[in-house]
Amino acid sequence: MSADEYRQYHPDFYLPDHDIYIEYYGTDEHGNTAPWIDKVRYQESIAWKRQTHEKYETGYVELFYYQHKAGDLLTTLEEQLLERAVEQNPIPEQDLLSNLRQLGQVTELAKLFSALVDMYKAACLDQVSVDSIIQHSVDPKQTEKALELLYPLFNQYELFLREKQWIDFNDMIGKALRYVQTGQFVSTWKYILVDEFQDISEPRARLVKRLRDSLPGTSLFCVGDDWQAIYRFSGADVKLTTNFSDYFGVTSQTTLDLTFRFNNAIGNVATEFVTRNPIQIKKDIQSRVKVDKPAVSILRQGNNEQGPTPLEKALNAIMACVEASGHPNQNKVYLLARFWHQMPDSTQLRAMQRQYSSLQIDSQSFHASKGKEADYVVVMGLTAGKHGFPSQKITPPLVDALLPKGDDFEFAEERRLFYVALTRAKHKVYLLADMTDVSDFVVELIKQRYLVDTDEFDASFVQKLFEHISCSSCKTGILKERVSRYGKFFSCSFYPRCKHRETPCDQCGSPMSSTIKPGYQVCINEECGDTRPVCKKCGSEMKLRKGPHGAFWGCTTYRKNADKTCGYAMKCTIN
Repeated sequence: MSADEYRQYHPDFYLPDHDIYIEYYGTDEHGNTAPWIDKVRYQESIAWKRQTHEKYETGYVELFYYQHKAGDLLTTLEEQLLERAVEQNPIPEQDLLSNLRQLGQVTELAKLFSALVDMYKAACLDQVSVDSIIQHSVDPKQTEKALELLYPLFNQYELFLREKQWIDFNDMIGKALRYVQTGQFVSTWKYILVDEFQDISEPRARLVKRLRDSLPGTSLFCVGDDWQAIYRFSGADVKLTTNFSDYFGVTSQTTLDLTFRFNNAIGNVATEFVTRNPIQIKKDIQSRVKVDKPAVSILRQGNNEQGPTPLEKALNAIMACVEASGHPNQNKVYLLARFWHQMPDSTQLRAMQRQYSSLQIDSQSFHASKGKEADYVVVMGLTAGKHGFPSQKITPPLVDALLPKGDDFEFAEERRLFYVALTRAKHKVYLLADMTDVSDFVVELIKQRYLVDTDEFDASFVQKLFEHISCSSCKTGILKERVSRYGKFFSCSFYPRCKHRETPCDQCGSPMSSTIKPGYQVCINEECGDTRPVCKKCGSEMKLRKGPHGAFWGCTTYRKNADKTCGYAMKCTIN
């Protein structure tokens, strides 16, 4: 085999500081390869690499599959590197795992089962509880099979902890609970205080209750806000707060009803929004700071507008407003989103910080922002769908079965999450929204006439009149502008679930609305106002055509010689 065939030689690993090449060969102790690999060619490549390294006197380390199979691989590597005076500084396991995640080497399935092991252990389940979880899950058969896959991983994890003589956080809770239940630990605490109680899980609540009951006369004092219960995914059960006395017995309640965190205009919007869920505890929150104008402003901007990217344009407009209205001591700005990928990256953030040097700009996820505050908050990622807000990601049945039941109210936790985002701001909240693909929460703020400002920033008529460009087919989606090789068109925001599409106005290219004038599509551009009829037979668009007797409107679904077609036509009466 010629050297030319290996001119693109890439070793498995290379240590540039020591000029050492490391090769890992997939052979057994007899030189055999896996059945699907050409053994002769593979051995030729090994021989060529050995000769090349010997010729150029480069550092060279060989490792083999049979060493890995015998459990000697890392020991062998360590010995060979020590012989070559390589100082070893292993990357901490947590950092290594973090790097693998960033590189995308940890699969979604691995992440899911990692989370499931933690959830299963945190739930402190016995066999009766497991049987109940399977029985009451969304898909009992799938849940049972998923548990069969989970048990080996869980058992290996427990074995790993025992071998290392380690315990994790769930062990701390479980062991503490057992110690109190069996009398190994007798509490001497007469006063027990629990902060952030809305984040507590049932096993932890069980521990608190056992501690209280183990010493007669013990007082339990809990501080929590059910409006900020946003950690169901980690086992937190909001019902332990909303139904506190059902679990802990007769209690007295004191409402902390004066806030210094946000002004009354933010508070009024946030309170009205979160208490749409009747399960939330009613509280009359008063703000120390009073203002007489809206402090939640909606900036409506689409993805098809000219100039810088829509996000850059929107953020520049907001930062300019903040700089103009801010006080030297009121310059902290949070950029918040439901998911991290919806926020500016570190490069964009640094550029923005340089451009607006008087401001302190930081980005946070909604969850990470809890407990923090800024003078101004910008909320982005307010779109619909799986990675929108409220997020419509489907929870796997086993995950859902292992978590507390939660509220029956639709998107209850996502609603509380929005409350948390709004109330991070002391002075003002800015919501970035593309009304052609917008969050239901933003639509609610506008349609239900919350005290929000929709006029602070300019918006195109498409953004302002988004209600008039709803999909005439599914009645749910919004028409979004798209471009193909045949030109511009509008299609449903729920594509591909809804494949409805419409042509723009023939005069100005704007969307046409079917809600303004019955039986017609009307251009939403008031300066244009062009109209065209809708097919009275099938409800489809009509197209102006020319025939032997003059112009006429014909249904766009008409196909000559087709079995299923609409041939409805009408005289042209529009000039």
